[in-house]
Amino acid sequence: MNLALDFRSFQAGAGTAMPYAPKYLAFIGSSSPDVLMCSSCGRQPVEARREVAVMETESNKEKVRRLYEEGVNQGERAVMDEVFASDIVVRGPVFGAGELHGIEAIEAIKTEFALYHRGGGTFTIQEQIAEEEWVVTRYTLSYRYTAEESSLPEEQVESWGVTFVRFANGEIQDYFVVARKVGLVEVYKVAHN
Repeated sequence: MNLALDFRSFQAGAGTAMPYAPKYLAFIGSSSPDVLMCSSCGRQPVEARREVAVMETESNKEKVRRLYEEGVNQGERAVMDEVFASDIVVRGPVFGAGELHGIEAIEAIKTEFALYHRGGGTFTIQEQIAEEEWVVTRYTLSYRYTAEESSLPEEQVESWGVTFVRFANGEIQDYFVVARKVGLVEVYKVAHN
């Protein structure tokens, strides 16, 4: 039996070559007679969609790596404009209570990352997990915090946390941070801001 001929002779719901096949499956296109696709939506088989999703997932992980390596470690503020959507939503205790949106959110992240970079910050990715549009990063952060008031001592901060990032259209749409409290630094910030 020639399988390719069976696929070509199959008429959705009417053929005898594959009477067990659902009516919505039919051969579409001429690239390969061995690929079934949905005749109503034209979607590829699950395996082909998974391959595209894996490529997008790896691309998203790389964008998050760039955000931290270039944004914090190298102090490159432009990377944030490249990876963040203009209508981003930012949540997490590092950025105060509630949510920040759009330009306000991007500026808050730029300010926080600049603080880390000025203090010789080192952002180290410990682990990164990605699935579909989500990238979760476990990290450590080390930097020197210098209060604006000169009477307060400089403090070395060692922190760790997790970020949850959701992508839409190749840009970061949602950014959520869960971080360990960093002791006296939080008191200094609250008392002097």
